[in-house]
Amino acid sequence: MEWYADAGNEGSRAVARRIGFVLEGTQRAKIIHNGTRRDCWSGSLLPSDLGLPLSTPYLAFPGA
Repeated sequence: MEWYADAGNEGSRAVARRIGFVLEGTQRAKIIHNGTRRDCWSGSLLPSDLGLPLSTPYLAFPGA
């Protein structure tokens, strides 16, 4: 599952982290709001983050 929020939206970030999302980074100009492009934070939540099995094995990047 993926999560996106306006960069700087600390409330949304806090909720996402509390339920297990891992912050992945900032995507430049991802969100269009009122005719302007804005940066956003992105994160992900994998079944394995919740202790659930995956249908295929997950091999994390060695530097992760």
